[in-house]
Amino acid sequence: MEFIEEFLHKDCASEHGITTPDPAFHPNAAKKHLFSFLKIAAVGLCFLSIGLGLAAGGVWYMYERLRKEFEVTLEEELNKIYAALPAESVERIIEKTERVVEKEYIPQTSQEDQVIAVVEKVSPAVVSILSSKNQKGVSQEGGKGSGFFVSADGLLITNKHVVLDKEAVYTVVTKDGSSYETTVLARDPVQDIAVLKVDTKAKPVSFIEFGDVNVLGIGQSVITIGNALGEFRNTVSLGVVSGLGRTITASDNHGFIETIEDVIQTDAAINRGNSGGPLLNLSGKVIGVNTATVIGAQSIGFAIPSDRAARDLAQVQVTGNITYASLVERYMTITPEVQKEKGLSVNYGALVLEGKKESAAQTESASPAVELRNGDILLEIDGKRLDEAYSLSDALESKKPGEGVITRFLRDGKEHLVFVLLGVQTG
Repeated sequence: MEFIEEFLHKDCASEHGITTPDPAFHPNAAKKHLFSFLKIAAVGLCFLSIGLGLAAGGVWYMYERLRKEFEVTLEEELNKIYAALPAESVERIIEKTERVVEKEYIPQTSQEDQVIAVVEKVSPAVVSILSSKNQKGVSQEGGKGSGFFVSADGLLITNKHVVLDKEAVYTVVTKDGSSYETTVLARDPVQDIAVLKVDTKAKPVSFIEFGDVNVLGIGQSVITIGNALGEFRNTVSLGVVSGLGRTITASDNHGFIETIEDVIQTDAAINRGNSGGPLLNLSGKVIGVNTATVIGAQSIGFAIPSDRAARDLAQVQVTGNITYASLVERYMTITPEVQKEKGLSVNYGALVLEGKKESAAQTESASPAVELRNGDILLEIDGKRLDEAYSLSDALESKKPGEGVITRFLRDGKEHLVFVLLGVQTG
């Protein structure tokens, strides 16, 4: 009976296309075969990885060994070459190598490109100014500053306080180390500016052109170049215009004190020794003459607008001197702070600190002449009020000695209106 059932089962399965499993084939056996295969493959991969690692380590070892041997050999050969050369030749080789490395730098931004181009173009025109003085037969070194050529025939601009000592001898040192004795042609009686002349022996020098100071903007990028700390020639620093129209009182270690109006404030580094150097725009034109920094503060420096230097240069080239129309010898612009400090009745105008003895003023009536004296407060010049935005210096800038101006001033609480003939102030 069992035989018949088995036969019928197989026959029906065949008839309907159904394959019956082989009793010898079991699912657990298949899994064992698969796991065995995977184990063998994994072991093979491990051995392959180990082999590749050993091969890579061998290659790296050989590379490092060859590289070190080559470096040692190259250094030995270079040392042999240097030993066989004169010391001067070695210095030249090293200097030339340094220059090549410097030129390999690739600017990362368009501004960097501009700055590098300006520095390369302008640096030969920037000089260091050294002073010396004969003391009891011994030449003693004095102060140090900076300056820059403004003409091909050797005229240069610096600060007045850099060349203030009329008994000192001044020497100009250029970027390439050449030294020249220089002559001070004129010192500005109002601004911290002086014009010097170097005898270049008919050899033209590189010089810097003046820029337009009427289009300066706060935040504008600027460059300074100078003899930083009196030791590091042609030091370059980068910054921005931080402020315009500032008024400062500057002094040095020799008792020189001067109030300078309408100066440019910058955060570009202006250190001791930078005085007299150029403040440049990114076109490579001078927009200011570096003049002062705030002791004990960081990133606060000041420069005189370059149009003042251009005016002085033009006067020296024509007349050989720098002159101004003058109303009083010394004055102070009145601000609310000055009013409070001095106890004044007004918060604008110009307080006379030292009058001009030789200048007489005629009143609008037939009353006797009136001299401007200490303590007078100048309120208006030719009908225009004097204040922080329009100082006495601004009012007289376009005037000439001998011209007349209508002056309103305050004395002992009473206003006077007078016609004054301007005197002359010269450096």
